[in-house]
Amino acid sequence: MKNILLPTDFSENSLNSIRYALKFYEGETCEFFLLHIIVLKNGMSNLSAAELSAHQERVLAKLEQLRQTLEQELPQGHHFTLHILTDYNFFVESIRNQVKTQKIDVIVIGTKGANEFKNAGIGTHTHEIITKVKCNALVVPEHAKFKDCKEIVFPTDFSMIYNDDTLKSIGAILKRFDTNFRVLHVCKKDSELFPDQIKNKTYLEAFLRYFHHSFNFFNDKKLEAAIQSFVEDQGVDLIALVAKNLNYMQRLLFQPSVKKLTYLTNIPFLVFHEHRPTK
Repeated sequence: MKNILLPTDFSENSLNSIRYALKFYEGETCEFFLLHIIVLKNGMSNLSAAELSAHQERVLAKLEQLRQTLEQELPQGHHFTLHILTDYNFFVESIRNQVKTQKIDVIVIGTKGANEFKNAGIGTHTHEIITKVKCNALVVPEHAKFKDCKEIVFPTDFSMIYNDDTLKSIGAILKRFDTNFRVLHVCKKDSELFPDQIKNKTYLEAFLRYFHHSFNFFNDKKLEAAIQSFVEDQGVDLIALVAKNLNYMQRLLFQPSVKKLTYLTNIPFLVFHEHRPTK
């Protein structure tokens, strides 16, 4: 059974990510936790106890309405349970608490919330979840629509060896969707792998030997442009990343230049963390 956290601010992007999650995990037994955080700012409450209580009641009513709507959309014979939660806290602290308390396996979140600029790539709260919360995250762009994950691209520079926890998470996805796992390495023209990179590549090859996979090398091309080209040519359904590889994370998700690339608006990202919370 998986425990899935679904933070929501009731924006369209948030609702799209929730519906994507319900499709993504269809057929599995899952506990979903719909969470709305009333964000505490600057360490001080600007609401009285009565105002906070009234606000929380309104939020719970909206969450209950959302739960009922989603339950009506679920297919017959599903194995899902939907719970509702609300919290009044700093955003990251609240997410961390829920990950620990509810023993969350994956956080599913949209790329940006209701109050963020339309031309933003990754919103502030999504950025914080990816970089500051040690839990796997499925990041769903505003225009992403679910389809079976037949093609997954895994950008890597082979600079690290992936631990068993990460490989187990990758293996679970590959088994479930019977997907093609496309390892992608982007390097400078005529450059060769260092010994440690060769070792890490060999280790990854050994793990993938029982799955449909390929190793793909792009020379003399910017990483972001290579991903865009690969996504278009291969019909990629999901981009997998490891959070520990900060260089790739920054270049693919957080640089201003990536806002111009369409993969950030229609291809979900599955971000793996190597150190999972204690259960």
